[in-house]
Amino acid sequence: MGETVQLVSAKDGFTFEAYRAPTTDARRGGLVICHAIWGVTPHLRELADGYAEAGYETLVPSLFDRFRRGFAAQDTDPALMARQNGFAEKTLWGVEVLDAVQAAIDALAPPTFLMGFCYGGTVAWLAAARCTGLSAVSSFYGGQIADYVEDTPKVPTILHLGRTDALIPPDRVETIREATDKRAKVVLVGVGKSGHIGEKIAATLTSTGTPAVMLNALNALHGDLGIVCDGDVALILSNSGETDELVNVFPALARLDVRIVAITGNRESFLAKNAHIHLDASVEREACPLELAPTASTTAMLVLGDALAMTLLEARGFTREDFAKFHPNGKLGRTLLLTVDQIMRSPDQIARITPTTVVREVLFEMARRRAGCAVALAEDGALAGIFTQGDFARHLEKNPNLLELPVTPFLTRKPITIRSGALAYEVLHILERHRIDDLVVVDAANKPVGIVDTQDLARFRLV
Repeated sequence: MGETVQLVSAKDGFTFEAYRAPTTDARRGGLVICHAIWGVTPHLRELADGYAEAGYETLVPSLFDRFRRGFAAQDTDPALMARQNGFAEKTLWGVEVLDAVQAAIDALAPPTFLMGFCYGGTVAWLAAARCTGLSAVSSFYGGQIADYVEDTPKVPTILHLGRTDALIPPDRVETIREATDKRAKVVLVGVGKSGHIGEKIAATLTSTGTPAVMLNALNALHGDLGIVCDGDVALILSNSGETDELVNVFPALARLDVRIVAITGNRESFLAKNAHIHLDASVEREACPLELAPTASTTAMLVLGDALAMTLLEARGFTREDFAKFHPNGKLGRTLLLTVDQIMRSPDQIARITPTTVVREVLFEMARRRAGCAVALAEDGALAGIFTQGDFARHLEKNPNLLELPVTPFLTRKPITIRSGALAYEVLHILERHRIDDLVVVDAANKPVGIVDTQDLARFRLV
């Protein structure tokens, strides 16, 4: 489907080969793909063809042509891998091939995007910071990015790094994560109803791991613009896209080293045409019968804002534990911060029995411990089953002399349990899912160490 073309470096006139996949349908943009150490492989050619079919004219430049022209292999022979890594090191892991990348970008009509894999993932990061003409960048497994974390991308950039990638040590992944997390914040700008929506979006972003602040458009030109730092992203909200206060502050933002994203309902507006990225939040009509009060339009803005927040949440690898750190109070924080060990009844409050204990003694033991169930233990102390008040009520009708019988046949032999150390939210999930009132907490050896009774949840304000 594609063809081999020549790209010329503007730095020294060197000619690079590149695989070009032309679009077969309506063109949506251009795409540059940066290869791993194995060169322009058949897999990347196939990938380029796929993007071309989706409307993206795609170029895959051969970045190692200065060392070995047209190289492509999928072999993982150690000697070959060592040689290819040597090529990568000679390029300073991408710094010295940015002229080829820039030539590929310049050969495509905008908007132009870029993605890279492994070695190419680091090249993609460098291109986002040092090349021109890009709209957005996606980097996969760029382990050497850790050596270039001081570079600041000039375009929206997303990084994909594996948690258990054997070729990228966790400490390098953490270095990259920490550097990118601390680099920038989102600055929301809006007035009127859009301003209120901006405050909500800023709160959602901040609570899910993306620092965000609200900038008052009226005060921005009187000193508050100092809250905006290089590398920040300005998110401007305006249904008309022509709001005077926002149009007035736009030139001041544009002079800073920030990316400007506008959410408007008017594609032909000033903000839509001049922002780096425009997100269309247009609606057919407002819910207001007078077509005056912002209703449907503000809802559309809120939906887009929440979608952006959730996308960033996933991109950052934001976890439940991270969420708990930012929500220490309230039910959310308690369920995510408390562990089962903090809410369970202690071992001395467990009604302990043997599988041969008669039911009468079982009930006496439950009463003494004020427990809703009794825990049967095997000889080694491991959990052998449980007997609950509900079990007693169910079996009494069929067994009038139940009190004098051994509890053995009436035990639930494999009850639902939870491991010590689990979070409280897991307890709530289990209780709701299985509709049980008592949950036995066990250790690694399946020995009971506590019990959770639903009556105790209110005391910890978990329900």
